[in-house]
Amino acid sequence: PIYDADGQLPFLLKVLSVDKALSIQAHPTKKHAQLLHASDPEHYLDSNHKPEMALALTPFEGLCGFRPIDEVQLFMKSVPELRNVVGVEAALAFIQTG
Repeated sequence: PIYDADGQLPFLLKVLSVDKALSIQAHPTKKHAQLLHASDPEHYLDSNHKPEMALALTPFEGLCGFRPIDEVQLFMKSVPELRNVVGVEAALAFIQTG
């Protein structure tokens, strides 16, 4: 399953077709997301921080804010929900590239 123990999706899945530069996005920390949700649940619908990861299907140039490959590989090893979303075979292949 890709949901956490509380039945929440621990990440936000986005499928983007990047033909031009994307707008800058800012995401709260987990603690800040919990505070925002508690104080204004109408506008902050859940308490998750929604970390993002880009997986390119075609050549792609990321300019800033991306985690080092070894850290992403560690997440692939330690976060089963991430492996399930990426696909176990693809995740294992990515882990073995290090």
